[in-house]
Amino acid sequence: EQLNWLEGVLDEASGSGKPVFVFSHYPTDYLVDEEENPSDRLVNILTEYGADHDLFCFVGHTHMPMFLFWSFHSDNGYPEIFLPRLTSLSGNDDEPYAETGVGVEVEIYENEVLVRARDFYRSEWKYDDIDDTMCEMTYSLRNPAA
Repeated sequence: EQLNWLEGVLDEASGSGKPVFVFSHYPTDYLVDEEENPSDRLVNILTEYGADHDLFCFVGHTHMPMFLFWSFHSDNGYPEIFLPRLTSLSGNDDEPYAETGVGVEVEIYENEVLVRARDFYRSEWKYDDIDDTMCEMTYSLRNPAA
């Protein structure tokens, strides 16, 4: 029922020429059907839509550290943006990320979409723990606004 709904929403959005944003708790390769089989139907729906339209999928559940959030992209023709974890893997409350409002800010421009990580709790942009560059990624739109 949900997949039928999604197909209808994407069909409706296809005529707008605007980018579409899909949010899911699980990455598409984590999803299974009622019999615990990989759920290829969702991947097929998104891949088909992403072949001709600007599509962005934001996913969680992976518990990736902040500096890795922007580095994962789907091979299905659309970016699958892995959102970062909020705490340590063990859930230790003494960990520095224990009181965060970590998320992403998405800016949509005529020719591109900019995604940047932000700690909304501290009102700070997030930087890569390894090379201290801002955690951001720019995606060129295939169907820029006229």
